[in-house]
Amino acid sequence: GEVRRQDGGRARLQGEEDERHRALAEAVAVAARQRMIDAETQRRLDEAQRQRLLIEVAAAVVAKCQTEANQRLRRISADRVALTLAPGLEMEFVRVPAGEFLMGSDKAKESLAWDDELPQHRLKLPEYWIAKAPVTVALFAVFAKALGHRPTAETIGHSWHWTGKWEKIEKADWSHPGGPATGFEQKQNHPVTHVSWDDGMAFCTWASKLGGGEVLLPSEAEWEKAARGIDGRIYPWGNEAPDDTRLNYNQNVKDTTPVGKYEVKGQSPYGCDDMAGNVREWTR
Repeated sequence: GEVRRQDGGRARLQGEEDERHRALAEAVAVAARQRMIDAETQRRLDEAQRQRLLIEVAAAVVAKCQTEANQRLRRISADRVALTLAPGLEMEFVRVPAGEFLMGSDKAKESLAWDDELPQHRLKLPEYWIAKAPVTVALFAVFAKALGHRPTAETIGHSWHWTGKWEKIEKADWSHPGGPATGFEQKQNHPVTHVSWDDGMAFCTWASKLGGGEVLLPSEAEWEKAARGIDGRIYPWGNEAPDDTRLNYNQNVKDTTPVGKYEVKGQSPYGCDDMAGNVREWTR
């Protein structure tokens, strides 16, 4: 009987030991699963926190850029704003309201009209803003210095100049308009010359980043409406023949003139300068 009691005791002890092992194993398994769950939860929390931080940083960057852009924009009036491109240097824009205008020419009214200006037709455009004057040497110089921009004329080694006919000038570019022996220091407020379409687009991309919006070369239609208004006039000032008080033309100056020189009698209906004469201008 004693032996049976001992065997039974040992059996009970062994069973209790097995039960403790099973309980411990289950506890270990539960703990391991919990650690896995905790690790996955932590990973998700870490990822969510990382995403939140990225969003917050991005929002802060956008807000900073927008604040800087807003600080660069100055409203002059309901129809005029100025974008600061550098300390003391602004690029002014005027508003052109939405609506129709007469685009193209009518040879019955303008005998000198070119065939590619025909036929005259009505075109409706949405509201847009356009630079009040051509981009000046001073403004282009700020852009070129800021980006280290190498203009097309410098790359190809020459440019062209109109003297009643097109003449090639070796090693001419915007900063050396008459060739390597010339400079631009005395022409800060003159329209920049010897710039290609690509140079113009690069300038617009740079100005867009500073202003926090999209700056583009105007379309041909946008340029023409800004130049002539909505009444079909031939010139920015009306239908009166050009003369020396309204524009730089026909080699009467034999050089460029400062922007705004003819604003009293030569401005367009929207207040744009040099929409006739002085320099040729790019559209997109």
